[in-house]
Amino acid sequence: MPSTLDVIGEIKAGARYLDVRIGWDSTDKNKVVLRHYFGSKFLLTDILKQVNTFIKKNPNEILILEVRNDWWGFSPIPMVTDVEIETIILQNIDAQYILTQSQILDQVGTYGGIFFTGFTGETIETIRRFGSWDYTNNPNPY
Repeated sequence: MPSTLDVIGEIKAGARYLDVRIGWDSTDKNKVVLRHYFGSKFLLTDILKQVNTFIKKNPNEILILEVRNDWWGFSPIPMVTDVEIETIILQNIDAQYILTQSQILDQVGTYGGIFFTGFTGETIETIRRFGSWDYTNNPNPY
């Protein structure tokens, strides 16, 4: 998500899909930061709080957040686990705004909130973003 705009700026400019690549902070192993091929000090918790604030003020909007590890394969820093990702999301996004797989088939305009993808949730029903045309064109992909 490298940009000159903050998350709210991106959303106000029209972005509805956010590619949020994360990793543990190399200097503070208790913080998950945006990485996307570079180290940053932007905390995942701050990004999620901004998204939560936006969706509270605009409850009919739909956002898709792909939250996944930015892993280079040679880093000594371990990946953030799916359970850790989900825990951070649940601590920073109001549960009423987390959309489920079944809602993706509902008529747009009848709901608003956030679809998550990029990790496998235990509580959060993530949607699939990657797939072949056959999968994408399937009227019942789940």
